Amino acid sequence: MEVSGEDPVYVERFKTAFHKALSEQQANINNGLLKIASALDPHFKDLPRGGREEVWTNLEALLPQSPQKSQQRGGGT
Repeated sequence: MEVSGEDPVYVERFKTAFHKALSEQQANINNGLLKIASALDPHFKDLPRGGREEVWTNLEALLPQSPQKSQQRGGGT
């Protein structure tokens, strides 16, 4: 996707716009949420050892602090 001197003008414009859009998307990725999603997905059990503790700590911080509330919701029906 590198612009070369042999590219027509429209291809150069496309490559430049594509590279800019891709760079913006990569800058906005929330890697923490991607790691949590991977940890919860049974297909991706092999997280790197260095990141496991951080991922589970972040996940616990997102969960409700009192599990009784979630049990009360399901138990009343």
